[in-house]
Amino acid sequence: MALYETGVPARMADQFQPVAEPQLTALSEVPLQVTVRLGSTRLALRELLELEVGSVLLLDREVGEPAEIMVGDRVIALGELVRVDNDLGVRITQVSASGL
Repeated sequence: MALYETGVPARMADQFQPVAEPQLTALSEVPLQVTVRLGSTRLALRELLELEVGSVLLLDREVGEPAEIMVGDRVIALGELVRVDNDLGVRITQVSASGL
């Protein structure tokens, strides 16, 4: 898979360009649920019912591909997973021009 210097897969690069900070001061205190999506997979109901401790789900992403930072069903940014002490975090690498 081709990557740009920023680590964005080529198929997603048109969506992720630097953007100026939007003027949203009236809405700046509205809480939003932010989700980080590492990947997804499809399972048959039988496969879902067979899951147990130690089962591994293969995702539709390769190691090193950016995680999607989402609000609702919209990808607003891409990032890389980082460890902060014993916590997991995401370092933002790209912000979506169309996502904000």
